[in-house]
Parts: sequence; structure tokens; C-alpha cells
Amino acid sequence: MVGSYLFRLVKNQQRDQVIGFMDPARTAHDPRDGNVRSEYITKCLKQTSIDSIFLIPYNPGGHWILTIIDEDKDNVYVMDPLGARHPHDAWKTVVNE
Repeated sequence: MVGSYLFRLVKNQQRDQVIGFMDPARTAHDPRDGNVRSEYITKCLKQTSIDSIFLIPYNPGGHWILTIIDEDKDNVYVMDPLGARHPHDAWKTVVNE
């Protein structure tokens, strides 16, 4: 699974004090309630002492994308390996909340 690979990679390189990782199972697409995902992301950002970078793997259906939240610079990046220029609407709403 992509999530566990990224977590191990960050941990093995001893970057876990600089890079936060959010559980993709907690940010998974749930058409019934997108607020749960937003609340989880907000809670993680507020409860941690890490103020640099957060990685959020997300599968909108069919492939994985990586969302990077850089709290220090107040930026959000969405990396889609299929080259989509615009984030998936449901995920964009979650991240913007």
C-alpha cells in the first residue's frame, strides 16, 4: 500500500520530525460524509508540533494522488501522476475546508 510505504520511507530516513503523515484510511473517499475527512485533517494539523510538511495520500478512484500541506508557507500542493491539472472536486473541497 502506498500509505505504509511513504510512512516507512519517512521514518527510515529519520524525517518524521519534519514530515507529518496522515492515514489514508482516515482521508478515504466517503460519499456520505466529506466533513469527517476535513475534521481529521484539521485535528492532525492542530495536534502536532510539526510545522513543516504533511503528506496525505488519497485515492479518488483508480489511482493515487498525493496532497502536500506546507504549513510553514501556507501552501497546498496536489500531485497527480496522471497529470490532471485540476484536483478532483470532492478532494479539493475537503482540503479547502
